[in-house]
Amino acid sequence: MVVEVGGVTSNTASLFVAVNGLVATQNGFTFQAVQGGGRPSPKSFQLLNGTGGPLSFTLQSSTISGGSGWLSANPISGIIDPAQPALVTVSVDPAGLGPGDYYGQIRIDAPPAPNSPRFVSVVLNVVGVNVNPGPVVEPTGLVFVGVAGSASPGAQTTRITNLTSRPTSFTVTTNFVGGPAWFTVAPTAGNVAPGTPVDIRVVPNIAGLAIGVYRGVVLLNFPQDSTSRVVDLLLVVTSQLPTADKDGRFTSHTCTPSRLIPVFTLLGGNFNASVA
Repeated sequence: MVVEVGGVTSNTASLFVAVNGLVATQNGFTFQAVQGGGRPSPKSFQLLNGTGGPLSFTLQSSTISGGSGWLSANPISGIIDPAQPALVTVSVDPAGLGPGDYYGQIRIDAPPAPNSPRFVSVVLNVVGVNVNPGPVVEPTGLVFVGVAGSASPGAQTTRITNLTSRPTSFTVTTNFVGGPAWFTVAPTAGNVAPGTPVDIRVVPNIAGLAIGVYRGVVLLNFPQDSTSRVVDLLLVVTSQLPTADKDGRFTSHTCTPSRLIPVFTLLGGNFNASVA
């Protein structure tokens, strides 16, 4: 995610992309699992409708290896309104699968759209029972936007998933990167059982903060695994939020963007990935 910040007022801006058809916000997903361990947390993407009218869609999951039961998507059908994207959840079940890479895809059919069908690729990487890839923490970045003098933006969560077959403990520490303490987290310690993810809730508080950009870090330590994970936080306090028309185009121009601030939400620090 990238937030564009204007010089004095620090208003946020978004990039509007006009499409004429069906758009999936993700082209593919990679899941990691441990043989005999906990199930990975589901992932999600959105379906956008650029046809100008309601668009009916259907989903079909298929796999190339590992049998047909490990991949699913929900809902399998629905209607996408031009003003309201449809949310699709992708789940995998590694039960009974041995170490290796398994491939599948989700086909999205929406016949009235000129670019139908669309496809989302899915890869499931299963490692051996004695391999510990460490806990999975997603998302690895959170962005908050609030108006000075108004209510604080809503809380967001990051999720810890334990892929092994044994419980693991965690502790949470925070860092405000040289600025004021503008958020709290809960819980600050606990245990994560296999197949039972734990959500860490991040609550911002902008009371008394001046217009500007504030950074923060949530550090999750896993002593049993001798590892840690970092979640980057970004808070933008602005004088007012931009307004948008019915098509999602911003209509207010109260500032001139002056810099880009990237926050990575899928790849954390010191990440590693298997490629071939």
